[in-house]
Amino acid sequence: MATIKGKLKWNEFISFPSNGDSEENITFISNGMAYIGLVVYDNGHPGYYCVSYKSPYGVETAITEQADQGVALLQVYDEYRIMDFGEKGMDIDDELFECFVVPNAVQIYTVRDKLTQIAENEQKVYDAGIEKGKQAEYDAFWDSVQQNGNRTDYSDAFSWWGCEDLNPKYKIVPTYGNNSARGMIYRNANLKRLYAKDFDLSQLPNPSSASADYTFSLCSSLEVVEDVGLPAVKTLQYSFASNPALKQVDVIRVAEETTVKDLLINCPELITVNIEGTIGQSGINLRYSKKLSRASIESFIYALSDTASGQSITFSKAAVDEAFGFVWDEVDENGNPLFTPGSASQDWRDLEGEKTNWTITLV
Repeated sequence: MATIKGKLKWNEFISFPSNGDSEENITFISNGMAYIGLVVYDNGHPGYYCVSYKSPYGVETAITEQADQGVALLQVYDEYRIMDFGEKGMDIDDELFECFVVPNAVQIYTVRDKLTQIAENEQKVYDAGIEKGKQAEYDAFWDSVQQNGNRTDYSDAFSWWGCEDLNPKYKIVPTYGNNSARGMIYRNANLKRLYAKDFDLSQLPNPSSASADYTFSLCSSLEVVEDVGLPAVKTLQYSFASNPALKQVDVIRVAEETTVKDLLINCPELITVNIEGTIGQSGINLRYSKKLSRASIESFIYALSDTASGQSITFSKAAVDEAFGFVWDEVDENGNPLFTPGSASQDWRDLEGEKTNWTITLV
């Protein structure tokens, strides 16, 4: 280890091969500046080398004698000069440097570098402590909210919250009673997605008597509801209603006796819904869901009970026209392709014809 003194703007090191008589052209780049070096070897040892470099003052060349160590170390000063450090080091000014000689390379660390590294390590320790503190805070919060994982009644549990990601510590499993999931996520302002991994609503006791009314409604930012395991319960009134950003509901399970009044009313961005089970009751109004996909519309239609009578369902005419519409190869007098809106298509008439016992309204 050698000791040298100096004040450097950048620290860079390059290694030179040292076998045989040869010349080596070396190019390296630092902080946007290019340095091109020519090293002349004498019997395997570096002799003289010159370095051309671009500085603010133009292209300059420095010729320096290199010590017999098999490497050359180039340093850039504040004055944009290049200096060579020999094996024993060189005094430049007052700041202490340590020069470590390693195979085929020399690297210099300043005292400031070491202090910076210590500070960075301290910051890492501090950040780790913060993360640990955050984890402790997270644990304490959810242990309180979820009663150390023993909570069973989640009715209105997260209503009026403002979080963007629920991320509970324990899986949400309502088992307390028929209403233990009612209004659970009601009016959450910032929540964007409900993840299947966070919920297991399949264990609601006696689903045929249970309520999920308002469970996911009036959430102004909610876009996606994954399959959270909600079974076919007794009532789904307004369960997903008035969610202005809602685009996707992975699955809604229903039974013929399930009350579905305004289940998805006022969801203008809704595209994808999959219905499992049988719809036997009136009340589903999708007039505001003008982007609803064909597969989703068909899912509702196919789920309509074949035996129910006097029941009705409402779709957006704009959604049906787009989803079942047909573009012809022919064009009109203005050169625009002829288009048959879905509500006038044979596909839509055939689909309606499968449920003649229902009143299917387009608005």
